[in-house]
Amino acid sequence: MSDLTATVIGASGRMGREHVAAYEACGFEITSKLRPPLDIISIASPDSDHAGLV
Repeated sequence: MSDLTATVIGASGRMGREHVAAYEACGFEITSKLRPPLDIISIASPDSDHAGLV
């Protein structure tokens, strides 16, 4: 278990899943809590906002 935690808001969309995968690859434990202690809160914008980038 990691000592580092991250919450990804919007983790159910494709970009959110990419955020989750990136943090997990860096050794972060992904959590759904929004209260301290947290190391990172990441906000994934809706997939429609990335339409021109994919």
